[in-house]
Amino acid sequence: MNTFTENHELSPQGVLRFRLHARQPNIAMADIALSLTGNATQAPLRVAPDQTFSIPREHAALEGEATVVSNKPAGSLTWRPEVRTPGLPRGSRRLGDLRLECLVDIDSDPSRPSELRQVCSGSAAEATCLEEPGQCLAHAPAALGGFLLSSVVPLNEVKTAYEHGGFRYLFIADRPIFSVTLRHGGKQLVLPTIWLYGGLAMHNPFHDPPYLKDRLYELPLERSKWPDDTLVTFEYMDDA
Repeated sequence: MNTFTENHELSPQGVLRFRLHARQPNIAMADIALSLTGNATQAPLRVAPDQTFSIPREHAALEGEATVVSNKPAGSLTWRPEVRTPGLPRGSRRLGDLRLECLVDIDSDPSRPSELRQVCSGSAAEATCLEEPGQCLAHAPAALGGFLLSSVVPLNEVKTAYEHGGFRYLFIADRPIFSVTLRHGGKQLVLPTIWLYGGLAMHNPFHDPPYLKDRLYELPLERSKWPDDTLVTFEYMDDA
């Protein structure tokens, strides 16, 4: 919560809540009950129909090392921060909101290296061919374009960008995704498949269980050419 307040410029109109995600198959998400439980506190937490909830700032809860407890079996649920700007088009997120989500999650665990915060907040790093094959061809002579493209795309499918581009954060979508596109001004980028479905999760400390694969995606959070107002739009499998 402190991180959200201190970095609110990434999402000036954003609202911080937390979202529940199933970690095991066949977990009923419609009848979840949550409570904030500790030595000095015991309070129910209201879960909205979209499986989000908020946590009050209570000194008693902090001092008593309170935990969020559900009525589901241990290990069947996980929860993540969620930052959303109201009024966005349906099926879209704002990149600045997602950057702030990443920061909040990174700061929630003191054991994580502090340099990971730079990935969340954005930098001047340029995309690599493995991440955006079109970048390699932007200034190539037309005669070489086809040859270069045929060489780069297989690399994008085989190599892992973690070997070349470092850490990236793993997000969980609301529903199974078919594709993810970044849009800002006249620019747009359809994310390569390797950025979807946990394709890089083997090297990712935020890896989630395999059954969530159809909702997993990663973003070029550190790429400064994609500003905070960039829209991240989703095409879902059940809409395709």
